[in-house]
Amino acid sequence: MYEPTLTGDVLLKETYNELVAHPERHNQHMWAKRTACGTVGCFAGTAVMLAYGGEAQFLFAPFTSVTAEVMLDGKVYYIKELAKSVLGLDCDQAEVLFNPTNSIERIGEMLESWGVL
Repeated sequence: MYEPTLTGDVLLKETYNELVAHPERHNQHMWAKRTACGTVGCFAGTAVMLAYGGEAQFLFAPFTSVTAEVMLDGKVYYIKELAKSVLGLDCDQAEVLFNPTNSIERIGEMLESWGVL
């Protein structure tokens, strides 16, 4: 499998910083969404984009702009599971961090409490 360029706490911090710098690219309610301006995503989707860059291809079905899957090295992965793995999260941490009701501010507070920020 293609190796991520960022992982763990470094990726957690970089993903948070990316979303703070570009809030227009954040939509916590969707893993990844194709828009006229590019791809936006939740924290997990953004982490996958940053970790794998152009190697990760989001799988948008015909006539839809939303996906929960990504292709990497010819294999299909759920964004949630791939992000959980590359971020080094356990199941409970992933559930809390990827919650669709999280704001950028709440995510920042969470990462501070985990000692990441």
